[in-house]
Amino acid sequence: MPTRETRPERDVLEAQSPYEEMLCDSVAGALDELPQRVGIHARVDAVRLGTLGRVSGADVCGRGERIAGVLARFSGRLEQVGLFAMETEDAFEMIRDRAASKDPLGAYTHLGREIVRAVTAAIDPTGGDQQGDATLQEDSAIRALLHTHAPSDTVVVSVSLALPGNRDEDSLAAHVYVLAEPKLFDALRSELLVDRLNRVTLPGF
Repeated sequence: MPTRETRPERDVLEAQSPYEEMLCDSVAGALDELPQRVGIHARVDAVRLGTLGRVSGADVCGRGERIAGVLARFSGRLEQVGLFAMETEDAFEMIRDRAASKDPLGAYTHLGREIVRAVTAAIDPTGGDQQGDATLQEDSAIRALLHTHAPSDTVVVSVSLALPGNRDEDSLAAHVYVLAEPKLFDALRSELLVDRLNRVTLPGF
């Protein structure tokens, strides 16, 4: 049986810092365009920041040895690498539900690419152009990330999503992991935080 996760109805998410809170809003806004692009809605459940060298198996998608993943690279100031990942059983359900497509694997790859595109655009508004083809990944999530040969201090932005299941009360868990060079990421994060602070209008001023 496909593995589902039933989640409470909430929009956004357990933010742990001002930047993560801002990023939650940005990712949720970027995902609003998904129904027009791929025909489904996605809800943001969590956003977390870390580094590749400190990611443990418990922190990434997949209870088993393999996930159904889509790896895509996008240009921009950060030149981000993003991995869309689902449990294989959940991905099979997603493909089965899209059986009208003549190319279900192609449809799944397209779904993963568009979700990664939305998340990377939320992190780096200067990006958006895909570099090369999106590729299917059937390894574990952690090995798929390590196979990018990114250094251990690479920033990892982890986004947990809920995608619609077969029944209204169910959802399918999905994850996006975006890798970014730490110095460039920190500089961009600081600029975005300052920009948001400058837009705040204080009462009486």
